[in-house]
Amino acid sequence: MNTGKRLLAIGLLLALEGCTSHAPDEAPETSAPAVPPVAVDVPAEFVGWWDGPGPDDSGADPGQAPNNLIGPHYGVRVSQVKALPLLPLDAARRAALRQPAGASPLQPPTTTPMTLRAAPGQQFVLAWLASQAGLDGQVATGLGAVNTTVSIGGRSVALGKLPTETVLMVSAPQGAEVRLVTGDPGHLQSLDLRTGKRRTGPPAVYADFPSYLGGTSSGSPGYARLRAKGQNYSTTLFQWEAVRKPWAGGLGYAPRGKAWLAVVVKLATQRDVTDSGELSLSLDPATAFRVGGSKPVPGSVKRVADEENEEADYSFVVAVDDDFGKGTLHISLDGGELLVGGKPRQFSVVETKGLSVPFTLR
Repeated sequence: MNTGKRLLAIGLLLALEGCTSHAPDEAPETSAPAVPPVAVDVPAEFVGWWDGPGPDDSGADPGQAPNNLIGPHYGVRVSQVKALPLLPLDAARRAALRQPAGASPLQPPTTTPMTLRAAPGQQFVLAWLASQAGLDGQVATGLGAVNTTVSIGGRSVALGKLPTETVLMVSAPQGAEVRLVTGDPGHLQSLDLRTGKRRTGPPAVYADFPSYLGGTSSGSPGYARLRAKGQNYSTTLFQWEAVRKPWAGGLGYAPRGKAWLAVVVKLATQRDVTDSGELSLSLDPATAFRVGGSKPVPGSVKRVADEENEEADYSFVVAVDDDFGKGTLHISLDGGELLVGGKPRQFSVVETKGLSVPFTLR
């Protein structure tokens, strides 16, 4: 965010000092600054916004923010809301105010300082929209990748794609619901702009992104002992992670009533005796991983090897119910391929411990 936009947002916040958030039917307290030379009566249907960060643009962890709206390539939270009948604008804020395509501009069309006055029975609802990263893990994009509308009572206004950071201003009847609606077709979510609270969106999937970071609390990781050509090897499960999400790269949205459980498993294979040559164990994607009795989605098992450290990360995706909360991760080495010095060796599994791990998402 450039310096000009940040100063604009800070200026807007300072202009609103003394105006506090309040219930829809309460009369807000206002300070008594000198009234700018131009007073403008704002039409009852007015909607506008500024491009700039809110008073708190430090970001938040989606896993700890149940009122965030998070999608594949967008994310937003409301960092602050206000409702008030008068809004003073200096020249810079007036010039930066944007409106939906086709909306009638404020009259008079000037950039001089002014005070906006809500229509009788109306008030201005302001919401600071802070960007979040989407499920794709890319940089925070706000609502720049999806179309957004605002619903005031029974009326909807199309806003298009909003800036990454936005201060939204809506003229609404006192007590009327003001809702932000956004997302991909068929997967819309909404926020109440008076409270900053989520209103719709599959709560079991979107609300808190429960996850489990694996390993064992006792510090004794899971392992399997192998034997090949009279020599001993061991494969250790030293960390894994499972995250429930509504969308996954390459798979899109989960079917209705389902969610994706994305799992990452970290394994290391070591020699128990002196041996030469590089060592690698590749698991069979068809048999290696299960969650409960469920197989990974076809084609979702991926392996990233670090031959230098004799480690490998596996990732896969399982379809689960959208309220899935607990299960058991099963890892099998059957059908895997052991390479020593680049040559395959037949092996047998002589002992396993902790490769079937019960877990509860948190």
